[in-house]
Amino acid sequence: MDTTAARAFNGSLLFKIALSVLFFLLFCLAVFGRDSLFDSFFEPIDKKAESYLETTLTKTAITYGTIRGIHAVIAIFKGTQVHPPFVTIALGEALDPVQDLIQRFSDVLVLAIASLGAQRFLMEIGQMVGAAIFVGLGAALAIAGVWIARARELLMIWGARLIVFGFAVRLIIPLMA
Repeated sequence: MDTTAARAFNGSLLFKIALSVLFFLLFCLAVFGRDSLFDSFFEPIDKKAESYLETTLTKTAITYGTIRGIHAVIAIFKGTQVHPPFVTIALGEALDPVQDLIQRFSDVLVLAIASLGAQRFLMEIGQMVGAAIFVGLGAALAIAGVWIARARELLMIWGARLIVFGFAVRLIIPLMA
């Protein structure tokens, strides 16, 4: 056997083994080491995001309660009428635009509360399954792509896509928050 051909084959085999070990470590880290090592890397980002979402949700809920209280007070005054001699003045007519404005603002706050709740839920889902499922599956596809010559390009592309998608699912909400 020619020594250059043997060296190229061994170099290719060593490259495949090294790449397989790298993807296997990523797989093990994403699937089995998720609670300890993998999530501890993202812990500072997660804590800041959770703190931000909780304080924003609390502030928004307090604002919503205050606005609904003001709306109730205006509703009470809306039915009030003053009867000076020869005239009837309805305070509600003057407060009607303010009440409409407060009602619309409270509707916006309801949407903001729902959005913050959805972000919190998606962040929890991303922390639970984002890396474990997508990164693990992507690493497994990449390992298969290293060794299966016929489908190498397809498996490597889908493996890389799933790995990137897994990290995106894991980090998109915390980084936005």
